[in-house]
Amino acid sequence: GQRPYVPEAEMALATALGAYDSEGTIAAVGAMDCGALVEEFVVSGDGQTVYILDARKMITAWDVPTLKQTGSLRLDFEPTSVVILGSGELLVHDAWAERLLCCGRDGKVLWSADGVADFALSENMDTVYALEYQPGVLGDPQTLGIRRLDGSNGEGKDVAATLQENGINAFVLHCSFN
Repeated sequence: GQRPYVPEAEMALATALGAYDSEGTIAAVGAMDCGALVEEFVVSGDGQTVYILDARKMITAWDVPTLKQTGSLRLDFEPTSVVILGSGELLVHDAWAERLLCCGRDGKVLWSADGVADFALSENMDTVYALEYQPGVLGDPQTLGIRRLDGSNGEGKDVAATLQENGINAFVLHCSFN
């Protein structure tokens, strides 16, 4: 069946897109109709692209100035986080399957990385630091390796650092600098 209209979601999207001329007047002359309930959305740093994740696990990319859909991608997983790289591509993380996807403005997967337990972005948002579980011996503390991924192509390089479990929900960072 049809999902109910949620005015709070529309207001959040309109506010994020700067759609209001004044307090009560929307400047937009069109709409981005996803056809399903919006669960999450992110806007590129330049304000030109909005990525919308809907209840069907469909990501649609929209060109903001024209309000035209530029691409879409149906996910086969429930994403745990969705963020934008500095260059405008979308990162979608599935923590359960330890998978990270990078999607372009056309909705196509540009690159993916497996074994990614979690990730962080560099200050300029163009480099991804992937945390990956390292194989260990049963009973040994859990260790996470860090791999630096180029945001443009996903190519990785190991960083000379690991995080080792030190009690409940605590990790110790071990680094070597060359």
